[in-house]
Amino acid sequence: MVLRPSDKLWYGLPAREVPHGIQPISYDVHSREHGEFWARNEFPYIEGLNGQRVHGTEIGPLSLLKRPPHVVIIYGEPAQIVWLVNASSFWDGRDIKAKLSGHAACAYAVAGVLKEDEPKVVLPCVGERRRAYAQDNELSFSLPAEKLEKIVEALEELERREGGLIPFSVSLLPKHPLKESYKEIAREIGIKID
Repeated sequence: MVLRPSDKLWYGLPAREVPHGIQPISYDVHSREHGEFWARNEFPYIEGLNGQRVHGTEIGPLSLLKRPPHVVIIYGEPAQIVWLVNASSFWDGRDIKAKLSGHAACAYAVAGVLKEDEPKVVLPCVGERRRAYAQDNELSFSLPAEKLEKIVEALEELERREGGLIPFSVSLLPKHPLKESYKEIAREIGIKID
């Protein structure tokens, strides 16, 4: 989609590109003006994908795709997504920047990753829940496909270091033993440890 400055936006689509017979205002915005505000101010990918022209998408399990993917989306429970986020920052220490929305999850998960070349955590929208079977307890984690191998390597290393990832083991102790690295930090800042 290419936008001109003169285009009127209807929930993210230029009026000239809204298919005939389609209601241009989504059920989750109050009015056309609110949809236009969202598209112009909140949805950061409307101006294009770094000059790339996107002609369509192919969606499916990795094993069934006819061509290599550009983006991989993984659905999981929050505890699983935590480990994917940790694996994402494992190699460079960078956290994932969050921008949350209850609509247009497919756009945030795909266009956001294509434009910024970094992973995203996305709330599955109503469409994903109603039509794509995203579960009530799931989030999605999307990433550039070429980074998937490094994420897997980081997960393997985190599992080795942590002694397992999921389920989280819980211990209810009056006083938890500190790892040596925490004790060292405490000593460096002048905190006495028993």
